[in-house]
Amino acid sequence: MDSNGASRRGFLATLTLVLAGVPILGAIVASLRSGLAPARVEKPTSIPLCHLEELPKGDAILGRAVTFEMRRGPLVENVSRMVFVTRGESDGDYLAMLGECTHLRCPIQQRTVSVGGRDAPLRCPCHGGVFSRTGEVLAGPPRAPLRRLELEMPTDGADIVHVRGL
Repeated sequence: MDSNGASRRGFLATLTLVLAGVPILGAIVASLRSGLAPARVEKPTSIPLCHLEELPKGDAILGRAVTFEMRRGPLVENVSRMVFVTRGESDGDYLAMLGECTHLRCPIQQRTVSVGGRDAPLRCPCHGGVFSRTGEVLAGPPRAPLRRLELEMPTDGADIVHVRGL
């Protein structure tokens, strides 16, 4: 023991506690930091949908599930979304819609029902939402039409149509 009352053994015990506490404190700070900051989400901007010749003709609707990888921070998950493609009523251009009800995000089914003498080919089984082939609300609780997506047509002799905005 020295003249101040501190021993070599006491000093080493204190030093051991401090050094053991540094990684624990670091782990606590890292977990608090990750809980406060939202995880960064990364997903592809353009996802393959179908071959060019599969696009619908006339009033037909193409329903296709697309699957892609989405990264949320360190986690990677496979995500599947339903996409419907048809031709617009006035201009005849292709239009793509997310197959998710705008009421409570239930999956839309391609199943024709009659609403006021008009055929409605898209419906939500959860609460009875009914949509036209272009995604307009015809009946039920949804107030907004199906969300539109962007189609990326093939160029340079390619054959695959891509969808953007999922």
